[in-house]
Parts: sequence; structure tokens; C-alpha cells
Amino acid sequence: MKAKILLLLLLVTDIIIEVNAQTITSDITVCFYESDTLTPLFANQDSIHVSVEEILSISDWSWDSIELSLEKPHWLAPLMPHMFFSDIQVFTRKSSKDNWEQIHYEYLFPRIKFIVPTPNCHIKITYSHLPYSMMLHWYNLPHFNAILNSDGEWYFTHPLMYVKSIQISAPSTGYTLFLNKPSLSINSNTNQINLSKSEENDISVILIKNHWYQKQGYSHERYQLNLFHWDSTYYLYANDTIRMHVPISKTTMGNRMEKIKMTMMRYCNFFPKQKFLTINIVDNCLETNDIIWGCAFQEENWDTISVFFETNTGWYGNVAQHEILHGYLDILPPKDDSAYFLFCESLTEYLSVALFNTQDVSDSIFSSRYTHYVDNRKESDGENIFHIHADFMRRDFSGTALIIYQKTPLVIHKLGMLIGGQERLLQILKQFYAEVYRQEKCSFPLLKEVFLSNGVTEEQWNSFVYYLSHNY
Repeated sequence: MKAKILLLLLLVTDIIIEVNAQTITSDITVCFYESDTLTPLFANQDSIHVSVEEILSISDWSWDSIELSLEKPHWLAPLMPHMFFSDIQVFTRKSSKDNWEQIHYEYLFPRIKFIVPTPNCHIKITYSHLPYSMMLHWYNLPHFNAILNSDGEWYFTHPLMYVKSIQISAPSTGYTLFLNKPSLSINSNTNQINLSKSEENDISVILIKNHWYQKQGYSHERYQLNLFHWDSTYYLYANDTIRMHVPISKTTMGNRMEKIKMTMMRYCNFFPKQKFLTINIVDNCLETNDIIWGCAFQEENWDTISVFFETNTGWYGNVAQHEILHGYLDILPPKDDSAYFLFCESLTEYLSVALFNTQDVSDSIFSSRYTHYVDNRKESDGENIFHIHADFMRRDFSGTALIIYQKTPLVIHKLGMLIGGQERLLQILKQFYAEVYRQEKCSFPLLKEVFLSNGVTEEQWNSFVYYLSHNY
């Protein structure tokens, strides 16, 4: 298929490695290409292709080779590596004045290894990349282009690389860009976004095509709510059949807006957060119950939370409440802290249920999830929330997500039962988060301090810690 190049997103990062005075500088460009020919059946779709180019400038390099790898490849990628990454080519040149010459490389997923021709040279790696979000239904979803770090790294890197600066150019009209970076400055005239510093390769980008969506807004003195609702008929190929999906009704749109407004009312009453918060919800919900998929990331100066749903089930249960809640639980321990997942995800899951249900309903929800945990856990997944380093769920429903979202919220709920009930637990947690905002820090010792200062005994607290740390 002959394609015309339509630059939807240009992403350039300057990455520097320093190892004993040896240096690698890397520029990464990501382009989305849009085809100009469509099959009649899918005439309301575009076919999206993603091309990635990395250029490494190597100075005073004494080793004879370099090996780059994906830090967190998606679990499906090893099964279909040539679908995720294809058309790989490696080139070299001595200086910017020279022509690129193709060189040999070894590709053993998730690593690329090649010989360094000289201690000072440039290396260019080009390849096609298919983000996992575009593989969900086999036919690409051009209205929702996601490159999510949580799904897996989309560029080959080195363990010592870190993102120093980033520039993004996006179309001025027709598209909305979402980016998960906290330290951004945005030029509204050129749509150029500058990132001052990041010590992690955690770039996530989502680009939506506006004409596929209807935007609905709601303004409040403490927040701005923007809902991007799916607004076009869509044909989906699944299970050897063609299914047509149509926009949701105005009644459903209204109900969802009211659900989020009620959610925000509860959070405004519970959290002492004073700064204005913008909530973007991209409702990419196809009318299917295939999976529950949702993600949230914060943008700009942590004043914006963007939430994305891939399927209709994102509106069921407490999924929406959980993702929006991340906008309020934005002060967290460092990612290498043993209590990171307790505060980032387990307490988020607990609060997204307990703030909206009676004690009896919460007990039923958490107990049911604990049963699922018991039925699906594996010894290799561990049993301790304090020892988890990554959040994942395997296809057989095992994985650390069972501990994070199913076991630990029940342990938190049982602490409430031990100290007098759900309402008392919520009152103490409300004081805890007030202290978190006041001190601008979040830690397990601070959690203990607040609980003990509110009449919780050492014995009760130790029982809570025991069940967090052990299986039962």
C-alpha cells in the first residue's frame, strides 16, 4: 500500500550515557504515517503505521560492540516480536557530512547488538513499531493512538540512559495530545512541548483524532471536567465476524457525566487538595465487554489528570473512580520505596470502593476479590506488597496485580473492621492525606504515626502489618 506521510507526532529526546568518560548521545524520532487508500468495508477508518528512528552519537568508545534493549516489553511481544518490531535496519557514519552505510546487527528480542566501527561515530537504527493498543482488535484504531510506557518500551535503550530533554510537535488543529510529563512548558502557538528533566524513561503519549469524538465539558470551582465521547460508527472484526459499533446515546453520555460529577463531589469533600484540577476522560469505549482496561497519567505540573478507557467496561464498577483518584493521590513515595505500590495502587483501589459504598457492600466486594486472589495466585508471584517491583497480570490471571488490587485492599478493609468500622478508617485516612499534603511527603512511618495518634493500638497496627506481609 502506497502511503503518504502525514506527520502527526514528532518526538525527539536527547539521551546521554556516561560510563568512565565514554559517552552516547541519542536522538529519537517517532512518526505516525497515515495511508491514503482505504478498503470499502473500513472506509471510516485510517490505517496507521508507526516508524521509529534512533540516532546514537558515540564518543571515545573503547568497547567493540553495543547492546540496546527494551526495558519493559509487553508480555505479548516475545510471542510475536516481528509484529511489534519489524523492518529493522542499522546504519553508521563517521560524521554528519558522510553518507549512512548499512551494517550487520544481531536481533534477539528484546535486544539489538552490533559492532561499533570506530570509537567516534554515529549509529542510526530504524524500525516499524506497532503499539499494543493498536493490536487489540487487529485493525488499527487511528482515533486513539497510544504509546504507553506501561505496555512496554517503544524504543531500544541502555540501562544507563535517561531522558534529559524532549520536544514534541503535534498538529495545531484536528488532534488532541496527552503526555504524561510533570515538568512541561507549552507554547500554545507552535504546540511545542519542552520537558526540563526526567531521570526515568517513562514517556507515554496518546493522540486522539477529534472528529471521532464529541467533547463534553463541565466547570466547577475546584476542577474542570472534559469528557471525549466516542462519536462515530465503527466496524470491528472479531471472532471471524464483522460487528458494527455505534455512538452511545445522549442518555448514556449524561449518566456518565453525572457519575463523574458525583465522584468529584466525594473527592472534593475527602481530600484537602486546594489547587485547581483538570480531568480529561477519553472514552474510547467500543460496545464490548472483552476486557477491563483503563489507565491514567498526570500532565503538565501535576494539575491535569488524563484517564483513558479502551473498552466499555471502563465505566463498570469502580474503574473510573480508581483512575480519577490518582489525580488526588499525587504525592507518593519514590518508586523504589517498598511501600510504593501500597500507596499508589492498593489504597487507591480501597478508597475508590469504600468512599462510594456502605461497609457491607465494600465487605462483599473485597471478599469476592480476595477469593479470586486465592484461586489464581502462584508462589512465584510472591505474597508481600512490600516486595513488589512491578505491576502485572498474566493471561492465566496470576501475577502481582492479584496482590496489589485484590489481596491488599481487603487487608486495608479488615483493618477498618478491627478498629471500629469503615467510617472510622476513612476518617483516619482523611487525616492522613491532610498531613501528606501539609508535609508534602508520603511514607509508611507517617501512616503509622497518624493511625497511632488516632487511638489505634500497637497490637492492631502490628496485626495490619502482619497480614500485609504474610499470606492467609
